[in-house]
Amino acid sequence: MHNIVANNTSSHDLALYPFQMEIFNSPARFKVIAAGRRTGKSFVACVIALDQATAKDNQRILMIGPTYGQAQEAFWSTLKTLCHPTWLSRPPMEGALELKFLN
Repeated sequence: MHNIVANNTSSHDLALYPFQMEIFNSPARFKVIAAGRRTGKSFVACVIALDQATAKDNQRILMIGPTYGQAQEAFWSTLKTLCHPTWLSRPPMEGALELKFLN
């Protein structure tokens, strides 16, 4: 596993496996991942989303799933766990599944 610090603004390291680092470092706009269950696809997607959200001011990042419930199950708790509270301008909006960053 390799440790990364998203945009060097994180107060904690995010550990990624080598295949996740390959996905994270890929310059491709769209990333297609052919991997089995429980391989960390959603986790690396959350890391990429947080990296992009904190990269520049006024970024909008949309993470979607087939249904609201599946999106919530796949991404929401991971995003809240990875996101340091000092990065947010307000508490997470649970109903809208929304994080508002200071930048």
